Amino acid sequence: VAQNTIGETVLRPRIRSITKLHNSMPHQLVGLGIVTGLEKTGSSDRGTRQAMLNIVRQLGLNLTIADVVGGTSTLVTLTCTLPPFAKEGQEIDVKCEVMTDASSLRKGTLLRAELKGVDGQTYVVAQGPVVVSGYLAEGTNAKVSKDANASGWVPNGGQVIREEPCSFFSESGALELQLLNPSPFNAAAVAAGVATTLDGALTGLRDIEDVIEGHKAVGPFDPQLWSVVLESAQRHPVGCVLLSEIPARRALELVYLGLVPEARGCGMARALMLRTLGIASRRAFEIATLAVDAANAPAIRLYRRCGYTRIANRVALIKRLG
Repeated sequence: VAQNTIGETVLRPRIRSITKLHNSMPHQLVGLGIVTGLEKTGSSDRGTRQAMLNIVRQLGLNLTIADVVGGTSTLVTLTCTLPPFAKEGQEIDVKCEVMTDASSLRKGTLLRAELKGVDGQTYVVAQGPVVVSGYLAEGTNAKVSKDANASGWVPNGGQVIREEPCSFFSESGALELQLLNPSPFNAAAVAAGVATTLDGALTGLRDIEDVIEGHKAVGPFDPQLWSVVLESAQRHPVGCVLLSEIPARRALELVYLGLVPEARGCGMARALMLRTLGIASRRAFEIATLAVDAANAPAIRLYRRCGYTRIANRVALIKRLG
């Protein structure tokens, strides 16, 4: 954990470089296609000719398989990876590989073909010129070649036509990260880095007395609206709720809600929010309001579940002195 030249908290290495979302996986797609335009390096097997016959019949030509001449086309297998959160219209690379006795895909063009997922649904449609590596040179008495030409790529030739449902959150509603190199140390380091970053840009810039005075200045200070949450067995403080009245608006503002890490994830925050709304109702406030950091996704989800809606966005600025 470090700070950059403008005072922002940054993590190195980046969390996205060493983790992935727990519930997001790439989708492996497969399909069959026909590559045409080959210079006598294609296939004349029955499968290729039958596939060509199917296409020309779909386009309105009434031919027989005897009318289809081989050698300039071939059947290919198509594969690609649909990344998580791929959007409709996004372009991806598609790989072609010969599945017949064709010797090269050089100068070939893939005709429109569908690529399907494990659920049988079509996610990508591909078409375009095939790019192959290596070279092939042939003369009257000799021939030389470098690298295999029986496989190639259609760069950006696949277009996503169906989006796969994905979510940033797991079934429990949490943002779960899976380590690419799992270990207790790495897990603890990532958790500490996230916690430090989400503490906010003001962390360490103000002493506790200044923070409390700032909370008191939000509105008329009523100690009865401030609560400390104690752990039931040892009576240790594990959280607090600071509320303030705004008389001009008949509003009760949630100034601060905080829990120690050990008290999170067990429903206590929701219970405190329901208690806050109960106080607002009993005291006949018309509005319950609060402000939250836009980056604090868990808190935003909690507030929305409790019925809060967003009404405005504000920008907070800070400058370090000295």
